[in-house]
Amino acid sequence: MVLIILILSMLAFPILGIDIHYPSRLLSYWTPANIVISPINQHIFMVDMSFNRILHLSPEAIYISTLDLPLEQSKLYSSLKLTIDLAGYLYVATGAYSSLAMIYKYRTTDHQLIKNISLSLYVPTALTISPINGDIYVATTDTKDTSIYVLNKNGEQINKFNASKFSPPLSQPTALTMDKTAERLYVADRNDTTTGRIFVINSQTGRQLQVYINSNIYRPTAVIVDVNLNVYVSDMATNCIIALTSNGTFIRTYTNSLYNPQGLTFA
Repeated sequence: MVLIILILSMLAFPILGIDIHYPSRLLSYWTPANIVISPINQHIFMVDMSFNRILHLSPEAIYISTLDLPLEQSKLYSSLKLTIDLAGYLYVATGAYSSLAMIYKYRTTDHQLIKNISLSLYVPTALTISPINGDIYVATTDTKDTSIYVLNKNGEQINKFNASKFSPPLSQPTALTMDKTAERLYVADRNDTTTGRIFVINSQTGRQLQVYINSNIYRPTAVIVDVNLNVYVSDMATNCIIALTSNGTFIRTYTNSLYNPQGLTFA
């Protein structure tokens, strides 16, 4: 298993003795912010913050195309959030200013827009999907609503985990992921007054199982979990990747001259 790290100065990072480097020339044009890899063909999809667009890359990170998103040029949109399911469908969440957000579902083989899902929130800040039943989890944060919405695969809301369900209360959720059983939902949360934290909750009930607080976690941007339930967190303030065991015990940090890491995924 290879950990791929998306950062503002390069697209990959050596880990566990495996060294993968993507062309640094790519970032002369792109400002990466989010990354997912198709389980079908290992193609890479990433957000380019410079133009708030999604780029489709080959497994070797060679540019293939740009997704055609149904966004109006006259409107200001929130940053795009991505996730991908086991069938290779890409989900894109965003919202126009003062308008309710949307999720767009794409077939990645031909970029065909399959489905529009309307949300009852304004600014999606994180997105993930259950590998078991296709339930969709969307985090949001604003002055009136900081929570995680749960939708079924048809886009119907079936649950909502409010900030008050978390201890300490959820502040600014920035990333979501699930374990392979989809029993645990991991929530990266930023708190400007103290260190950031990772919440582990029951994905069905929202019951908090654990909270990981580490001095290296301050402004988390991404979180992923491996088959052993070890947790990896990228942090844009400390410019490192923090590895934790399943009970939150610190393992190590990965640095390697990282600058502003913005995304994590396994290949």
